[in-house]
Amino acid sequence: MFVHFTLHPSALQPHVPYDLDLWRGRAMVSCVMFTMEGLRLARAWPCVNWLFRPFRAQRFLNVRTYVRHEEGRGIHFIAEWISDRLCVSMGPALYSLPYRWGRFERGLERGGVSLAEPETWTERVTGVNEAAAIELEVRCSKGDAPRVCEPGSQSEFLLERYAAFNGCGRRRKRMFAIAHAPWRRRQADVAWSCVDLLSREFPWFRDCRPAGAEYSIRLKDVRMGAPRAV
Repeated sequence: MFVHFTLHPSALQPHVPYDLDLWRGRAMVSCVMFTMEGLRLARAWPCVNWLFRPFRAQRFLNVRTYVRHEEGRGIHFIAEWISDRLCVSMGPALYSLPYRWGRFERGLERGGVSLAEPETWTERVTGVNEAAAIELEVRCSKGDAPRVCEPGSQSEFLLERYAAFNGCGRRRKRMFAIAHAPWRRRQADVAWSCVDLLSREFPWFRDCRPAGAEYSIRLKDVRMGAPRAV
């Protein structure tokens, strides 16, 4: 699930250690909610990948923006909430990812027979102190067939990114490559009932304006490259 926002570059650039990549002169921020399943090392003995079993299924909320670097264009993770406490220290140490723990809840309201392809559902993510959360209702028409992003569209600009440039605060700057098939997505409607988790954490969020939402059922065989310094 991708929920997009737009804001003036001057409000966001001081908080991002890379040059912003602008869409029609505006900075873009996306809240991305997804479940990762089947995490494993691409080249490892089965006995080694067995050690990853506790981490193979994770839920994420990441807040990301879009940046330019001499290595290319990519995404920059401003913050990432993750459902497993054990992994919170791994992301910063290995990839300079800004992990923090969060509690995730999803509710199916109507349409569909499972959470795999619902028509209307709710998402809620609560921070570690449970004093702040985000909560939203998502509506997605199942009659709208999933499609790849149109060339030159906002969706292509935001979704088809194959590099991540990390390093918030004092963390060492690192990047990694991403490989997967093109996104197949549907348009969605989102109604927010709570944004405390974002507005309290990020002062610039009050300057954000909605810029659309998109939903993808599943993306298989996503590959992450090894991190390297930039």
